[in-house]
Amino acid sequence: MLERNSPLKHFDTENRVIYISTFSKIFTPGLRLGWICADESFIEKYVAFKQTADLHTDSLAQRITAKYLEIYDMEEHINKIKAVYKTRCIEMMRSIEEFFPKNLSYSKPEGGLFIWVELPEGIDSRHIFTECLKNNVACVPGTPFFPNGTQKNTLRLNYSNMSKEKIIEGIKRMGEVLHRELKKELTLL
Repeated sequence: MLERNSPLKHFDTENRVIYISTFSKIFTPGLRLGWICADESFIEKYVAFKQTADLHTDSLAQRITAKYLEIYDMEEHINKIKAVYKTRCIEMMRSIEEFFPKNLSYSKPEGGLFIWVELPEGIDSRHIFTECLKNNVACVPGTPFFPNGTQKNTLRLNYSNMSKEKIIEGIKRMGEVLHRELKKELTLL
């Protein structure tokens, strides 16, 4: 994982960059609260569009977040969760290396909370998803993350919300599914 880079907005001297972010990954996913940093003229337009979409942001979520920011050190909190996420990421990559078929490729994250797995051509990740659920492990097919759903052989794995033990067990179960399904695919060829 790389050191944190400055956002593009940091270099914006002409108010051209719109920076949108969220508290979901750094504070609590359930509040679904984000923020925007942009030129005031854009923010006025954004507020008008947002009001037509959902009227307003949950005021309780805003108050909870504001109180947290008032009482606690958000940077300290972020540093703590980064350390946790890094440990989980490393464990998931180690488990993938141990339990997954060797002919798969996967990302080595430099940030974020996900590892992308690329299956061999012709393997549909939605089928793998269904088979994984039968083995009590979940993953997300990558198809919805690509324009027009064109990439059907990818999976997105999240390492942010499971303990080390559950990551190991989940990847082991997923590895069993992948070995079985890839073996079936080879016998069909």
